[in-house]
Amino acid sequence: MQHCIRGGWICINKLMHELGLVLGAGLVTWILCSPTAWLLRYGGFWDQPNERSSHDAPTLRGGGVAPLAVIFLTVLFWVYPSRATVGGVWLIGLILLSAINLWDDRRGIAVKWRLLAQFAAAAGVVWALGSGEWSGLTMAVLVFGFVAFMNFINFMDGINGLVAGQVALTALGVALFTGESDGMVTVISWIITGAMLGFLPFNFPKARIFLGDVGSIGLGFCLGVLGLMTSKEMGAQASTGWLLVLPLYFFMEGTIAVLRRWRAGAQWWTPHREHFYQRLIRSGWSHKRVSGLLWMIQIVVVMFLYWGHDRVPVVWGWLLCGLVWGGVFLYVERVFISTRKSPR
Repeated sequence: MQHCIRGGWICINKLMHELGLVLGAGLVTWILCSPTAWLLRYGGFWDQPNERSSHDAPTLRGGGVAPLAVIFLTVLFWVYPSRATVGGVWLIGLILLSAINLWDDRRGIAVKWRLLAQFAAAAGVVWALGSGEWSGLTMAVLVFGFVAFMNFINFMDGINGLVAGQVALTALGVALFTGESDGMVTVISWIITGAMLGFLPFNFPKARIFLGDVGSIGLGFCLGVLGLMTSKEMGAQASTGWLLVLPLYFFMEGTIAVLRRWRAGAQWWTPHREHFYQRLIRSGWSHKRVSGLLWMIQIVVVMFLYWGHDRVPVVWGWLLCGLVWGGVFLYVERVFISTRKSPR
């Protein structure tokens, strides 16, 4: 007998299938993290603390290889056989970005080559999904936004657990949103959610390994592909715009940081400590407290998306979520300023 609940008529057997995907992906990723850490240690992939770091001890970086391996295999055996063009550019883009950014994690690479790889990977996906349907201007805007999104996620990967948790919650939001429309996107979203939960114990509350550029850029790429696939499948439905509330934190935080750097006459791509989450760390908050706060806000956003996408106009959804994140940022500034003024 099937028992269904309101909110998309999610049946028990379907729920168990989704739970199995999350647990399976999480377990495989968790198992992969230990040998990945050994290989990173052998290869000398150490993140050395400096004056801009939020950690105080050498930590392995490049651990994002573990969840990305799970996602890669999912795309290879689930997406590629039925959607060869999209699956092919996804796989090629993931290989390209992983190679470039893994090298960057080990020895460093010029920003122009990183950006070139990102634009190539993003353009391939946009072309595969929108060729013949989207205008040249639309495709150009999507490629630019895609690359910005990957870099914004990379910018946020500065404290324990923040990006891993946010990516898991964002993928969860996509899974809940697409549960009735596109089985392929939904399955991959559950897989990403599980993979990040499997990685999280190695990154939070104490970080044994960091995602590294290979992880943050690669995960941003995968989330971007999911978003574009969902938009393509759902077409011009007004509710599709609701997807944009999921990455709103990354876009708002990243854009503000870039504008700050631009106003200060600094290079936007160089490391710094002016992000809101970094200001909380500088104000004396622990990594656990900062990540926990931002996770809680994202959970509220996901719940609002699930409840409101067919009840509230999408513009109101953007506005409300934007106001929530804006309020959080104002609170952070207040904490930071008051801490700077307080006597030491």
